[in-house]
Amino acid sequence: MVIALVAGKLTLSAGPLLAMVGVLVFGAVPFCAIGLFIGAFSSGNASPAFANLVYLPGMWLSGMFFPLPKVMEPWEVIWPAYHLNRTALAAAGMQVDSNPLITGGVLVGITVLLGGLAIRRLARSG
Repeated sequence: MVIALVAGKLTLSAGPLLAMVGVLVFGAVPFCAIGLFIGAFSSGNASPAFANLVYLPGMWLSGMFFPLPKVMEPWEVIWPAYHLNRTALAAAGMQVDSNPLITGGVLVGITVLLGGLAIRRLARSG
């Protein structure tokens, strides 16, 4: 954001920008829950590999970086990065094709489900 401000390419005012930053900061929590889940169910040496197998395809196949082909668009919604992207864009006041309450709810659901399963596993096995 600092580089965009200095370059003069930032078109958002302070309010939408702060709303987007807030959503993105809190939007990191579901990804932490995914990482905790991966770490709870795999060894310390295997966890980074499993995390890469989840996060990297999730970013690319969520349509966050570039539009996917029409045949792949229905599959975007299975990735948490898609929901975080749509929620952040809606918080900034941009037009999105999905309801931000639903996308935010999906992120909360992922956090509760995977975080709860990881906590349960860690409570049992330590």
